Amino acid sequence: MEFIERSSEPAYLSENKKQWTKHWVDHYRENKNVNGKLLKERKPSDSHWLHDLIRKVLINDFKNNCGYCGSIRPTPISEEARVPRGHVDHYRAKAKYPELTYEWTNYIWSCESCNVEKGEFDDLEYPILNPCELSDCGIVEFIIDTGAYCIKNMCQAHKLRFKNTEEKTMINANVINVKRKNRVKFIISNFETINTLMPFSNDNESINELIKENIKNILNSLEDQEFYFLIQKNYLDLRDKHIDVAKLIDDNCS
Repeated sequence: MEFIERSSEPAYLSENKKQWTKHWVDHYRENKNVNGKLLKERKPSDSHWLHDLIRKVLINDFKNNCGYCGSIRPTPISEEARVPRGHVDHYRAKAKYPELTYEWTNYIWSCESCNVEKGEFDDLEYPILNPCELSDCGIVEFIIDTGAYCIKNMCQAHKLRFKNTEEKTMINANVINVKRKNRVKFIISNFETINTLMPFSNDNESINELIKENIKNILNSLEDQEFYFLIQKNYLDLRDKHIDVAKLIDDNCS
């Protein structure tokens, strides 16, 4: 899970969230019997969080990536298409925190699989990790050889939060781990190949062509937005490690 910096709250949400939230709070906080059980009346059916003035800002923040597993969820090409290819997940469940139903910081752009798996799960003491919280993302690290995430230490609270995250999202689903591993290893191999070839590139047309091909591969990888935040982080790390390669890439882009 990679850190995602959320932009400012959309004005459309700020202007309306108070009135929108009231129905949800009234239903879940007030609509109970003498024993505290929720009365079986219809809950609010509004879903203003799907309005383009809210949803598209979230999609742009997350670069179409699921905040939990990193899979890309492309936006329909047609402006009239109303079926989103991803979900606006309420990080804290609406049923337990109705006052957060229209809270901007409670929205996570999510793939269908992660959102369905998570459902209404909400552990007050050990919630799943939040990709928009830098401290939460600092709990885990990416393992290149497996493509999976693991916790950095064995703190009991971290273990339980990571366990809930693994069980309630697709963060470490095997098929996603393989895709992540292959994407990261591909960009690493291109950097390393260029670094190996550069000392022999003077006046050698065939080697220079190979270098150009590897640079093209790197740039194409950056254009493909799947696992965007993971790829960007590894790309910057590789630039720091291979400074001459980074300069060569910049020269080819200018």
